[in-house]
Amino acid sequence: MLDFETTESLILEWATARNIFTGSSPISQFEKTEEEVRELEDALQQDRFAYSSSNDLDIKDAIGDIMVTLTTIAHMKGFSLTECYAYAYNDIKDRKGTMVNGVFVKEKS
Repeated sequence: MLDFETTESLILEWATARNIFTGSSPISQFEKTEEEVRELEDALQQDRFAYSSSNDLDIKDAIGDIMVTLTTIAHMKGFSLTECYAYAYNDIKDRKGTMVNGVFVKEKS
């Protein structure tokens, strides 16, 4: 299995070869991300009612597709996905809160 940074680099090469950076925009890639998120939602909904290993593959594929589109957006904005991931972690690492109906609700500062 490839490490995160190697995979990110390969995705950037793939996107460059397909003219995504010259022929698209961050907002267009965001719209593609939304499409992929809907596919993830569909796979999770199916999994909720009838678990199967094919659902797991659909979920894995959708998460990967979302990561690809986020990688292209980050690159278009001059960031790496690794940098964004670390930034988000630093933002949440000390966050406190509680679970409400299966969702983490952060404590107000």
